Amino acid sequence: MNKTIFLLLLSSVLFFFHAFALTSVKSSWNPIMDVKDPEWIPIKDVKDPHVIQLTEFAISENFRRTKHILKFVTVVKGVFITFPHDDKFITYQIVFAANDGGSSGNKNYKAVVNELNSGLELAGFIPCEDDFYKCNEFLHI
Repeated sequence: MNKTIFLLLLSSVLFFFHAFALTSVKSSWNPIMDVKDPEWIPIKDVKDPHVIQLTEFAISENFRRTKHILKFVTVVKGVFITFPHDDKFITYQIVFAANDGGSSGNKNYKAVVNELNSGLELAGFIPCEDDFYKCNEFLHI
């Protein structure tokens, strides 16, 4: 009888430690970052026709959404990233100068454009003067 009680107590204690160990491992587990994670790559040629096409798409899509008229002036800087699991998906962050026809002259804007198999998608569009930090956030150049 003593052996039975001892084994029962031992198994319940071991079960408790096993359950506690699993709970603590699950809550503190973080995935190991892949050393081959993609990085933002600077756009070297801001006068590249493809970059200009992406910027003009962003301006026209923003107009479609907001009715805010902008005239493209030039690309200031930009970065892009491709994802290793899907090389047909590229995200661009482009800072460009545009004129809204006002007397204040050119203003800088930031557009985030996704280039997909199915076409282009405007993921973000902000005036840089409104929030300089957001305009340079994630723009690793």
